[in-house]
Amino acid sequence: CLLIQQLKKVPAFLCGVAVWNLIMHFLDLYWITIPERAVSLTGGELNRIPGAWMFDILAFVSVGLIFVGVFLFIIGRKSLFPCRDPRLDESLNVVN
Repeated sequence: CLLIQQLKKVPAFLCGVAVWNLIMHFLDLYWITIPERAVSLTGGELNRIPGAWMFDILAFVSVGLIFVGVFLFIIGRKSLFPCRDPRLDESLNVVN
């Protein structure tokens, strides 16, 4: 709805928009949770945790890898092709 129809047909552009959206979503969630450790991130001496940013990256990567692993496990057990669809031949010949 917010993209021009010609741009929606370019896979590289859509991939770029999807990656941008995921990065901004991650930064938004990170920004919301930062006040919990604001002292350690701003360099305050009261509760400074050395290398705390590495744990944030590790948590993000580990949750992402768990998601990808579960997704690949589930998708490997299912058929991606609609075997019994009565209109399969008709839908394969559609030109957008």
